[in-house]
Amino acid sequence: MTTLGKAGIAIASVGAVGGATTYGIYEFNKADTESNQEQTSLNNSVSFKDKLGVSVLSLTGETEQTQWTTRLKELSEAITNLPADLTSLKTGKGWKDLQQWCNTNSTSVEVTSTNYQNFETFCTWKVGDKDWTGKISADTPNTDQKWGTAHAALKKKPENTLSSELKEIHKKTSSTEDEHADKKAMHKWCIDSYKKIWTGESDETLKEVKEYCKN
Repeated sequence: MTTLGKAGIAIASVGAVGGATTYGIYEFNKADTESNQEQTSLNNSVSFKDKLGVSVLSLTGETEQTQWTTRLKELSEAITNLPADLTSLKTGKGWKDLQQWCNTNSTSVEVTSTNYQNFETFCTWKVGDKDWTGKISADTPNTDQKWGTAHAALKKKPENTLSSELKEIHKKTSSTEDEHADKKAMHKWCIDSYKKIWTGESDETLKEVKEYCKN
């Protein structure tokens, strides 16, 4: 076979390999795209209520009136943009109106929508709704000695047993610049934790606040 003929075969072989590689990449990307589409479709087939499970407040009845009243207060104080139907509940409405809004939207399935974010915010249990021995109320001023007592108890814990956030709080101390720095740090961590969605009795945040947000 001539040198030119051999070169032609080599080029053809390279072309075949290149074509196979390109086809393989195309098929891989196609499969990845289809997988993502299937996952999105699956996510969008689960209702708000089912996705959030035990975190959702009772959508009927009056057994959780206290929690609904708290969510309504939070709604009335919200400064974020809200849809018209939620905005209308901010003034002159009762907790049952919010409960009804949540009940109506509970079967929606568009988890990427603004409505889902609002449902998650105003229709669920929060960690701070729960009670525990010695719990420090969210209304307690951030310079109150109760937070100082809680911080002192935290300081007694070995750092290697704490979460990364609590390790930072552990380091805080009062100073000449701010004699309440330790209290304020403890207050902020606890209040931020109180606002998180409760996900069940095994909720890690709940375990931490029961341990550290008390006196």
